[in-house]
Amino acid sequence: MTRRLLSLVLLLLVLPTVWLSARSAHAADGALDSRLAAATEAFAKAGAADGIEARKSAYRRAAGLYDRALATGHRNGGLEYNVANAWFLAGDMGRAILHYRRALQLRPGDPQFEANLATARSRREDQIEAGSGRAVLETLFFWHGALSLPTKRGVGIAAYVLAFGLLGLLSLRPQLRSLRTVQISAFALLVIASALIVSAWVEAAHDADRQDAVLVADVMPLRKGDGFGYPPRFENPLHAGAEILVLEERGDWVRVALPDGKDGWLPITAIERI
Repeated sequence: MTRRLLSLVLLLLVLPTVWLSARSAHAADGALDSRLAAATEAFAKAGAADGIEARKSAYRRAAGLYDRALATGHRNGGLEYNVANAWFLAGDMGRAILHYRRALQLRPGDPQFEANLATARSRREDQIEAGSGRAVLETLFFWHGALSLPTKRGVGIAAYVLAFGLLGLLSLRPQLRSLRTVQISAFALLVIASALIVSAWVEAAHDADRQDAVLVADVMPLRKGDGFGYPPRFENPLHAGAEILVLEERGDWVRVALPDGKDGWLPITAIERI
């Protein structure tokens, strides 16, 4: 009897919590749906606006509405992609690149996302090339960045399984040891598997500490220190869409590195982390 009473009490305590959680989730989904509907409608109407500036203004409004949808906490590649497209058509390459990068984080390797990101990058004012050493490494190890982390892990594990399967076959069937093709295939699979697993490990460790960001301010000079009192580090300022790496944060300022290795300080409000 005591156990039944205790179970009933626990049930009465849990049910309101479950009901409130379900109601909260339903409310969040309702907010997302209404905001997505408003953003989608605004995006559709923006294309019919009269004049270039009117269309840009309309797409900017649609982008803001998509941002409100993201503010509900629901993130997926498709939503980030829609936000990016709206900012792109509004002429804001900084925020377009930011959201295309975020979309690719959530859906790595998507060819449409990559194509639109490449187009946005071609439209930004700053075209900063990677340093020569980095460019050589990226050429030699192009597959390191071309394959997603799950793909490298999956293919690497599969290659290991096949390699050890062939090695096991060689141990069970001594007559096959004379076949060079089997031996070479096992060795090649081991090399491929090792390269992919190491690449996946390096990427995971790198991503854990790396803080990629995009400049979203229209124009901003890199400064020699963490304040507006410091002079610009270089003659030419950065423009929206510059992709940077955050090295250090100090108060309202961050020290960042450019793809070519140059570094300097920017106000934290001028960037958005990916």
